[in-house]
Amino acid sequence: MTLNEFFVNNLKVGNITEISKLLCDYFNVKSLSGVRTEDKLQSLCIASGVSPSEIDETIASNSPAIRTISGHCFEVVFSKILQINDVPHEEVGGDSDYDFQILGKTLQLKTKYKQGCKHGVVAYKTHKTHGAKSKSESDEYFHLANTFADYLVGHVSYDPFEVLIIPRDAIPRRENDAELLDSPVKFEIEQYKQYLNNFTQLSISDDITYPTIINLGNKELLPRTAEAIGVRSNYIIDAIFRPENFRVWDMNLRGFIREKHFANVSRQHNVVSIDPRLITDRPEKVDIALVAENGENVRFQVKGITSQKSYFNGIQSTLNCETQLSRGRVNDHPTQSRLYLATDFDGLLLALDPAYTNSFSIECFGRPDYNWSFYAIPTAKLRRHQKFHRRLASNQTFRYIDIQHYRIDEDWFNQWRKSE
Repeated sequence: MTLNEFFVNNLKVGNITEISKLLCDYFNVKSLSGVRTEDKLQSLCIASGVSPSEIDETIASNSPAIRTISGHCFEVVFSKILQINDVPHEEVGGDSDYDFQILGKTLQLKTKYKQGCKHGVVAYKTHKTHGAKSKSESDEYFHLANTFADYLVGHVSYDPFEVLIIPRDAIPRRENDAELLDSPVKFEIEQYKQYLNNFTQLSISDDITYPTIINLGNKELLPRTAEAIGVRSNYIIDAIFRPENFRVWDMNLRGFIREKHFANVSRQHNVVSIDPRLITDRPEKVDIALVAENGENVRFQVKGITSQKSYFNGIQSTLNCETQLSRGRVNDHPTQSRLYLATDFDGLLLALDPAYTNSFSIECFGRPDYNWSFYAIPTAKLRRHQKFHRRLASNQTFRYIDIQHYRIDEDWFNQWRKSE
């Protein structure tokens, strides 16, 4: 049985935990270290129903995806350096205040904040990952110095490999509050040269061996992403598969792939999409905007389903969709609310990747359907928030059989304006 056949027959929801387990089962290994990078990438393609080039393009063309994966790639590279130099360490990651613990010292790894960098100066953001969205909202945005890691390890370059290893006491504080770390923080490399690749602070020998890091251009499995980040594809793919990084695939890349794949399908039907900024004052709330044959502009928000709140139960199977933003608060504030206004978009474009489509089809209809499926559900049919009535509820739940008449087919694409 081929890898493709094995995955199609066994994949249920397509999250990274399930993909990892199936890879280990197929190759009869205990960990992913025994699986080739090529096979890991193939498994992602099978699970998402797209090609390697589509995954590569999706990551490389989305700055939020690049930023997220760049940070995790740096962690993978740093971990590899520790491994080949036999340095005992513990990887923490996740929502913790630090990423690594080495010989009793805690480290927080950071990639560069590009807007704050210039020749000879590097900048890093040290604010809290969760909580206030910006410093203008609240001082809760900033990190308390005494709860930060012992060292900030800031990426400077991969060629040559350079990092600044800055003790917590040397990290700049807020001008009006010395208990808070500033963010972003800037370091003139010449001024902080004593900290450049200063591994002895971590009780590690100066005689460091470095792995091969630099990408190989067009020979890479993910050439565009490898070039954008500056590392080889194996580090990128390993970053996606790290268990503590499950959000990278489950909550980040799968979402971008959904949007990209639907856009590609629309282009195959010659459907013209327009820039949401031309038709709405809240364009950030719109993923895709199309023009109907009668000239009407129609805005869509693309969402996937929430596996933890979706249930397989025969013909009564239900799927749940989170209709709120990833950050903010559940309130009616004009800018801080994570709830969508009911006027933000005209339709919810619910996207089920092949694993979900197949699982629900087998559960409800007893037949396999390992394909993408999209459902265009009018916003008027969505549930409103029980307290803030002009906004949508945080979650929507549907019976799978009840939304089949919303499933997008060939006729659906014929109602939109086409390219010449």
